Amino acid sequence: IDNLFSDDELNQIKHYCSNQPKHTTMVNKQNANDEVRKSNISWIFQEENNQWFYKKYTNAILHTNSECYNFDLTTQEPLQYTSYDEKDSHYDFHVDTVFNNPVLNTRKLSSILFLSDPNEYVGGQLVMQYSKEDFKIEQKYGRMVVFPSFIMHKVTRIESGVRNSLVNWFSGPPIR
Repeated sequence: IDNLFSDDELNQIKHYCSNQPKHTTMVNKQNANDEVRKSNISWIFQEENNQWFYKKYTNAILHTNSECYNFDLTTQEPLQYTSYDEKDSHYDFHVDTVFNNPVLNTRKLSSILFLSDPNEYVGGQLVMQYSKEDFKIEQKYGRMVVFPSFIMHKVTRIESGVRNSLVNWFSGPPIR
């Protein structure tokens, strides 16, 4: 999805998110490992200050779901502002979904909104894997990518600069 937000709106979103508390990511809390993932995140919870972009973001995902996937979605997680802001920041191949968890719904739909101009960083390529083939997503400032959470994907290592994005997941009952 291109042009969901204007450049001015994207700058406001980035400013808002970059001022939220940051957390270093850990894939396995018992064994923090930069080999799998190295980035900083902030959780963006819906509140009065950010409703304007939260609703627009959410509605775009729900519209895409109704047009493309028709998944049974019941839960939206908080937005995650992700910053790949150091050399070698990355996230190796992974899926976003967790199957057969009796407590959690199944993540079904993932989204990424690019909040950095690709000219501002080297590396940081979003790569999806279909049938053992790697497919590079053309990154564009303000582009939103919406895809099934079970698709294998990664962010390649940052060589220089900073890559920021806003990520979100929708869940629902197990896929049958």
